[in-house]
Formats: sequence, structure tokens, C-alpha cells
Amino acid sequence: MTLDYGFTKSARSNVLVAAGLLIERIPTGLLFIHAGWMKIARMGISAFVNQASGTIPPWLPSPLGRSYLYALPWVELLTGILLVLGLFGRIAATIMSLVLISITIAVTGIIEPGKSISPNIIMLSITLGLVLMGPGPWSLDSLIFKNRRNRG
Repeated sequence: MTLDYGFTKSARSNVLVAAGLLIERIPTGLLFIHAGWMKIARMGISAFVNQASGTIPPWLPSPLGRSYLYALPWVELLTGILLVLGLFGRIAATIMSLVLISITIAVTGIIEPGKSISPNIIMLSITLGLVLMGPGPWSLDSLIFKNRRNRG
């Protein structure tokens, strides 16, 4: 018994790749939306910044670190929305990767106590995969920019 549903091998492969990218994109985007929204709506940005200011590395000027913390919730929310929609997917995934790297450097490290590897490293591998692969054919990028590729 096969699950080919009448597709050719190439078409089945394309559907699986599209589904795989969608499965990576949606939960990752939702996680970032949730993280940003919790900081904005539940905690309040000022409370978040005051609480997280202790994680600013000593080598980073405090005003720069605090500015980053003020921007972080909005960046998380916006990139999460963009990734779920698949709009500017590679750009959103690149920014997410940079956020995850910065949090790993400043807060969590590569290995968290009691865990084999930081969840941020796992998320980073997903976002880097999306940077390399793009958001896939089931995305707004594909709908909007497909016509541009066909014209040139």
C-alpha cells in the first residue's frame, strides 16, 4: 500500500517539501508571536525591560542593551506574523536567527543546566533551515513573487 495519491514521484516530492516547510514555519512563527505578545500585553514592555536588564552582558553598553530589550517584543511579534504568513520569509527567518543567537549568547548559553542542549539552538537550526530553503510554495512569498520570477 502506497500513499502516492496518483502523484508522480516528482510531484509527490514537491508536496512533501511544501508540507515540511509549512510544518516548520507555522509553529516557529506562532512561538515568536506568543513570546512577543506575552512581553507586550501580559508583562508590559517596561516591566519586561526592567526584569531582563540583568541579562545584559557586561561588555555591552547598558543603553544599547536596554534599547534592544525595548525592540525585542515587537521584533518577535512582527517576524512571527511574517513567518506564519510566509511573507518575506527568508528575511523574517534571518532576523529570528539573529535574535536566537543574541539570546543564546546573553542568557541561555548553548547548553542549559539539566538539558542536553538549549531549546534556542534547536529553534536556531529551524530558522537557519528556513533561511536556506525559504518559506516554500505554500506562502505569500510564493504567491506574490512567483509572477516576478516568471516575467524575468
